[in-house]
Amino acid sequence: MDARVAPDDAPKAEELKPTSLRKLFQFADGYDKIAIAVGSVCAFAGGAGFPLMTVVLADAFDTMGDADPDVDYTATMRTAVLWMVYLSVYVTAVTSIQAGCFAWSGERQGARLRAAYLRAALARDQAWYDTHDAAALPTRMQVECGKMQEAIGQKFGLLLQPLGQFVSGLGVGFYYGWKLTLVILGFMPLIAFGGMLLAQSAELEAKQTW
Repeated sequence: MDARVAPDDAPKAEELKPTSLRKLFQFADGYDKIAIAVGSVCAFAGGAGFPLMTVVLADAFDTMGDADPDVDYTATMRTAVLWMVYLSVYVTAVTSIQAGCFAWSGERQGARLRAAYLRAALARDQAWYDTHDAAALPTRMQVECGKMQEAIGQKFGLLLQPLGQFVSGLGVGFYYGWKLTLVILGFMPLIAFGGMLLAQSAELEAKQTW
């Protein structure tokens, strides 16, 4: 009788555990760290530009509403339009630098990660290959390393943009209406709790097999 592996004895998928930022960027060298630092600053600065755009748009609407019929409309709107152009150029520049830094750093770290993955696979003994599909190893390496590269590359930069947007939004709010801003901050725990529930439901939905 051929010995067969029972369903309970079959290898199970490893449970994913959270990791630290230091371990996440363990394959980064000095140049990568510089690129990550520059990209992080640019991501924060780029996110901070979006609340400022709302201020510029509000000033533009106020200018249109208070325009004097006897004054040239183009001259009245010139200042607001120029501020829009300046802010657009600024956001485009910093976000382009952010994308370039994280893409360059992610590619370099991804190459080192794939080499380390291959070395770890070649160091396995024969018994490990008896319980794992060796033919699927290249595909698995490509998929897992690709996800890791995305996490330490563009997606990490996109994670920092909302932080800059939040800080800049708070600054704008306190400058133009600190009382209303304090009231909104009082509801922040409820908003955070709702966001946590939404994230948990999205995680559970992602684990469904349908």
